[in-house]
Amino acid sequence: MDPSRPTAGDGNMFSFNILPSPSVAGTRARLGRLIVGKGHVLDTPAFISQGSRGVVPHLSHDNLRRHTHIKGVYTALEDFVEKNPGKQPIYTTPTTLRQFISLPSSQFSILAPRRAPPISCPAANTDDSISILTSVGYRFLSWQDYSKAVKKLRPDVVVSMPDIPDQKPGKNRGPKMAMRTELWLRELLEKNKEWAEEEGIAAEVGEKGRTPIFAPLLTLEMEEQRLYLEFLEERKEEVSGLAIYDYRQLLEAEMRLADLPRLSLDNPKTPLGMLDQIEAGVDVLSANFVQEATDAGIALDFYFPGVDVGLQRTESDSLEKKVLGLDMWGLAYAADLRPLSFGLGGGEEGQDEKTCDCYACRRHHRAYVQHLLQAKEMTAWVLLQIHNYHILEKFFVAVRASIAAGTYEQDKKVFRDTYVEELPEKSGQGPRVRGYQFKTEGGAKKKNPPAFNQVSSPSSPSPAPTSISAQNSYTSSASSRFRNKT
Repeated sequence: MDPSRPTAGDGNMFSFNILPSPSVAGTRARLGRLIVGKGHVLDTPAFISQGSRGVVPHLSHDNLRRHTHIKGVYTALEDFVEKNPGKQPIYTTPTTLRQFISLPSSQFSILAPRRAPPISCPAANTDDSISILTSVGYRFLSWQDYSKAVKKLRPDVVVSMPDIPDQKPGKNRGPKMAMRTELWLRELLEKNKEWAEEEGIAAEVGEKGRTPIFAPLLTLEMEEQRLYLEFLEERKEEVSGLAIYDYRQLLEAEMRLADLPRLSLDNPKTPLGMLDQIEAGVDVLSANFVQEATDAGIALDFYFPGVDVGLQRTESDSLEKKVLGLDMWGLAYAADLRPLSFGLGGGEEGQDEKTCDCYACRRHHRAYVQHLLQAKEMTAWVLLQIHNYHILEKFFVAVRASIAAGTYEQDKKVFRDTYVEELPEKSGQGPRVRGYQFKTEGGAKKKNPPAFNQVSSPSSPSPAPTSISAQNSYTSSASSRFRNKT
C-alpha cells in the first residue's frame, strides 16, 4: 500500500517508514515518511513549529492554514498550568487538546511537559515531579498530573516526561535521571494500553496503545544510560519514536532503535545547525530561530544549497559570504519597493522567476514592512512570520532533494561556503515579552521599555505630580503661568 495515502483507520493512526536513498559515507541523513492521525503526512527531514500557549506566534489560525505548510505544532503543558496542576481549565474543560487550542485540522499536535528549550527553574526535580515555569511562577508537575492531561487531551503525539536538570549532571545525578525517566515512561506506557482497552480500541492500535508516545533520550553519555536504553529496546513495540535533547547522542545511538522516528528538541540556532542535526540522522526538528528572527524584525533570506559561487564575486573578484537575513528595521529599506527575498539569498536581486512566492513577497514590499516595524504595527510580524516559515519550507524541500540525489555532503559544504554562520544582530525592539518567556535575573534591565512616558514642557521640565493634592496644586500653578503670559 502507498504510505502517502492513509485511507483507513482513525485519529490513532501512526506509522514511520524509512525511504530508500543513496548510501553516502560520512552522513547519516535519511529520508522518511511520517503519518500521524488522519491525513497528516510528513516527509522527513522536516520541521515543526513551537507553539506559545497553543498558537504559533503572530499567526492566527486562518493565516496558519492559508499561508504556511506547517504540519505539526509543539505544545507545552506548562503553558496552561497555573497554581494547582490538575485544576486548570485545560484539565476541567471537556475538550481535547485540538479543540482547546482550536488547532486547525491541517496540523497535528505534539504535547510535552515543558517548552523547548525550557527556562531553567531554581527548584530541582523530585522522584515524582519536575519543576516548571508557569505564567504565575515556578511550580511542580507530577507524572500523575501529566498522565491525566495526556488521557484527557488526546494529543496526536505525546513526549514522555524526562528528568533533565538545568546544569550538567554530576556522578550521582546521572543514574537518578535514567531511573526516574524510565519509571515515568513505564507508567505512561502501561496507562496508554489501559486507555485503549477502556475505549475498546486495543485490538486496533496493538502494542502502541491509544496515543503515540515518544521516549526521551537523556543528556547523558550512552554508557550512563545503558540500562535505560536496554529498557527501550525491550519495550520498542510500545514506543512510537525518540525525543532527542542532544543530537550528538545519535552518533553513538544503538542501531536497534534506528527505525524509530527522531524528534529533536535540541533547538538549532542557525540553518547550519539544522544541517548538522540532519546529518546526524534527525528526522523532525523544532526550529525556534525562525520565531526569534521574526521577533527581531529579520526577514530570512537563504536557500539550500546556495547559489553558484560566481554570483558572489564582487568587482574586486573576491568572495563574500551572504547574510542569512535582512534586518528590516534599517532605514535603507524605507523606500525599497522590492520584495523581501529574490530567491537567491543574501538580499541579491535575481530574475522575476526567482522572486520568493510567499504571501508577503507577492503582496507587499520592504518599505511597507519597514514602516510597519517603525510604527510597532503587529502586521509587520505577521508578514515576517509568513515569509520566514516559507523560506524554511523551501529549505527543507531542497534538503530532501539533496539527500535523494546523494549529494547532501557536497551541498552542505556549498551552503557553508555561501552564507555566514550567524543571523544578523537584533537592532529594533520586538514584541513585548511575557514573564513566562524568560528567567528574571537580579539587577537585570527590564525586557520591555515603558509604553508611555511622562510629558514635560520646556518651561516646566519636572514631571507632573501623581497625588490628588499635588495635582491640584500643579494645575493651579500652571493656570497662573498661563494668565501671566496672556
